[in-house]
Amino acid sequence: MTNATAAVAAPEKVAIRPDLTNYVTVKSPTGKSSKICGDEVSYAFVGATLDMSYAFVAGVIEVTEESLRAKYGERNLGQQRMFLANLVRGGLGSKKEGRSATVKAKFDELLPAFRAKIEDATKAANAAAEALKAEKAAAIKAKADEKAAEAEKAKQAKADAAEAAKKEKQAAAEAAKAEKQAAADKAKAAKTETKAAAKPEKTA
Repeated sequence: MTNATAAVAAPEKVAIRPDLTNYVTVKSPTGKSSKICGDEVSYAFVGATLDMSYAFVAGVIEVTEESLRAKYGERNLGQQRMFLANLVRGGLGSKKEGRSATVKAKFDELLPAFRAKIEDATKAANAAAEALKAEKAAAIKAKADEKAAEAEKAKQAKADAAEAAKKEKQAAAEAAKAEKQAAADKAKAAKTETKAAAKPEKTA
């Protein structure tokens, strides 16, 4: 065995990008954008939750929901949605005698209730989102109002302190003035008294 080791080049990563040329962009009832292939099956599933999709597909192809979940439930969400939609497409395009017509009849029968369920769930989700939005807005406003009230309170306290300081200063100035006046009056009185004492008395 030699000390030299052969350099092994790491395999290049290959990005697999699906061809979306023929796909169409749709918006779910909640406003979320997604791309679909544009057939009636893909439109049927727009906005549906995974639970809704399992129940719908089980009814359309007439199998149990449990069997579908057992077969596809371990896959990621996107794969589960894809397989469920493809099961419907497979049924609609089946070459078995009568199968395509049976699946189509079930599809048409269950689709209105399926879409109505999606719409109801969407309305509930939108209402909850609006309620949460309003709650957050109210909380923000309450916090802003509280902050404004605290600022106003601090402003008023500052103004009151300034007014109190002003009055205290005025009082101190008046006291000093009064004290100065009293000292002046006292000095004047003393001067008058000294002058009177120094003046000679008149004799008869």
